[in-house]
Amino acid sequence: MKQTIRSLTLIIVLLCNSKTFTSIITTLNKTDPAPIFTCDFPYDYLYVNEKEFKKGRTNYDDPLCFNFVVSPFYQRANNGKDLNGNYAQLGDIGGKLNILAFLPFSDPTHPDLPKGYEFTQEMLDDRDNLLGCIRLAYNYNGTSGVPTFTPPNATEAIPLPIAEQLKTVEGLISLQDTGRTVDQELFGFFSVPIKYRKYGVRFETNAKLFADVGVTAQTGVAKISQVAVFYDQINCPLPQQCIPGTVNTPNCATCIPSGTNLSQPQALVTLDNPFQTQPDSSGVVPDNAWYEILNCLSRDVMNRLQDLAASTNNGLCNFNKTSIEDLHVELFWRRAFEIQTPSINECLTCGLFIPFASFGADIPTAAKSHPDQFLSVPFGNNGHYALRFNAGFTFDFTQTIEFGGHAGLAYFLPRKHEEYRMPNNMFQAAMYPFKTAVEVKPGATWHVGLVMNAYSFMDCLSFWGEYLYISHEHDKIRLLNPDNAFKPGLLECQSPWSAQVINLALNYDVSRNFKVGAVMQLPVQEKHAYKTSTYMISTEFVF
Repeated sequence: MKQTIRSLTLIIVLLCNSKTFTSIITTLNKTDPAPIFTCDFPYDYLYVNEKEFKKGRTNYDDPLCFNFVVSPFYQRANNGKDLNGNYAQLGDIGGKLNILAFLPFSDPTHPDLPKGYEFTQEMLDDRDNLLGCIRLAYNYNGTSGVPTFTPPNATEAIPLPIAEQLKTVEGLISLQDTGRTVDQELFGFFSVPIKYRKYGVRFETNAKLFADVGVTAQTGVAKISQVAVFYDQINCPLPQQCIPGTVNTPNCATCIPSGTNLSQPQALVTLDNPFQTQPDSSGVVPDNAWYEILNCLSRDVMNRLQDLAASTNNGLCNFNKTSIEDLHVELFWRRAFEIQTPSINECLTCGLFIPFASFGADIPTAAKSHPDQFLSVPFGNNGHYALRFNAGFTFDFTQTIEFGGHAGLAYFLPRKHEEYRMPNNMFQAAMYPFKTAVEVKPGATWHVGLVMNAYSFMDCLSFWGEYLYISHEHDKIRLLNPDNAFKPGLLECQSPWSAQVINLALNYDVSRNFKVGAVMQLPVQEKHAYKTSTYMISTEFVF
C-alpha cells in the first residue's frame, strides 16, 4: 500500500510540475508491445511552431513550451500467433495445455519431482485411475474377448499383449510427442481460447527545458480482463480428420475404423509403429478398445482439470483487474537544419532535416502477473526497471509531407521472483504444477520504424502514420535454488516474440492551444504474441 501511495505521489508531481514530449515506447509485454499515449505526431517534440516558422509558413516565432494530453483507449485481442508463426488461440500461443504432462511419471526414479515438494494426492490418484482404466479398456473387445494375434508358424491365436505405451504416463506422453504437429495436439491437450480486453485512460505531459532539450512523462490507469474456455481436444469434433465410412458419433476417436493399426492412427497422432508388441503382430488395437482408452483419459483426467489445477494452487478463474500502468520518463533532443535551394537573389528554404534522440527509463509502478492465476497478465514490464534509447530523423518539406525513420531499444534490468511457475518435465506447456525462486534477466526489446506526417494538409486537420517492427530477444532465467527437476531452458526458448503494427491518426487543431484527435494501432504480423488492436481518442492542451 505504501509503495502504491509513493507511486501515485510521484506521478502527480511529474504531471503537475515537470516540463515534459513523446517518442515510441516498447515494452516487455507481448499483449501490448508498443503502447500509444497520444494522437499527436510522436516525433514533433513541441517543435511544430518553430518548424512552421523556419519553413516560412508562418510570420511569427512562437515556441511551444508545455503540453498535457489525456487519452482514453480501448484494446482487444481474440487470437495471436505461436512460436512458429501459426494462428493460435491466445491460451495456446506458448503451446496447448498438456494435462498428461501435469501428472507424476510412473517411474519413481525419474527426476520429475522438485526438491521440497510432494505430488498431491489428486495427481497420484488421477494417474493411477487413468492407468487402471486403460488396462481394463485395452482388454475390452465387445463380445469377442481380449484382442488376439497369430504368431508366425502357429495355427492358433493368442491374446495380444498390452502395448508398452499404455502402461505408464511416460508411454502415453510418447504418443503425443512422436511426429506431433500443431493440428495433432489432441491426445491429452486442452485448447484455451481467451478474450483479452484492456481499457483505461493514459496521460502524457511534455515540456521544453531549454533550447533543443526537453523531458517527457507518460503513465495511465487501465483495466484488463481475460475470459477463457478450456476445450478438451479429444472431445472436440474435427471432421477434417475423420475417415470416410466410419461411425458418425461426436467423439473424434470413433473416426478410427475398426481394426485400424495404430502405427498410423489418422485421427490422433502420427507414430512410427509404437504398438508393435510382437515380431509379426499387427499392432492392432480394436476401435472399440481405443474408444474406451480415450474415454478413460477424458473421464479420469481431462474432466478433472479444475481439481488438478486447484490441488497445485493454479487458479483458472477469469482475470479482471485494474491497475496503474508503468511510468515512462525520458529526456529528448531535436534540432532542425534548413535544406535550401538557390533562387535568383537568395537561397530559399525548401525543407528541414530534423534529427532527434531520446533517453529514458521505465519505473515499474504497474501490477505484475500473479504466479497462481493462470490467466493473469502484467500491466507493464512485470516489475522490471528498464532503460531505453531511441534515435531517428525526419525530412519535413515545405510544400508536401514529413517522413523519416527511427530505431531504438529497451534494456531491462534483472529481477528476482520468489515464486515463479516452472516446468518440471520437458513435455509441459502453458500450466505448471510447481514454483521456485528465480532471477529473470529479460532480453532486450528493440524496434525500427518508418513515419510520415502531413501537418495541416486540410485547414486545421493533420494526419500521420507509422509502421513499427518490434522484437524481444531471449530471456535468461537463473534458478536461485538449483534443482535438476526444473527446466528453465524451456521457458527461455519460449521467451522471444515479435510484432509488426501500423499506427494511423487524425488530429484537428481547435485553437492554437487545444487539439483533439483519434488514433488506431492495427496489427500486421506477430510471432508468439497477441494480435492486439488499440483505439484511442485524445485531447491535448499546448502552451
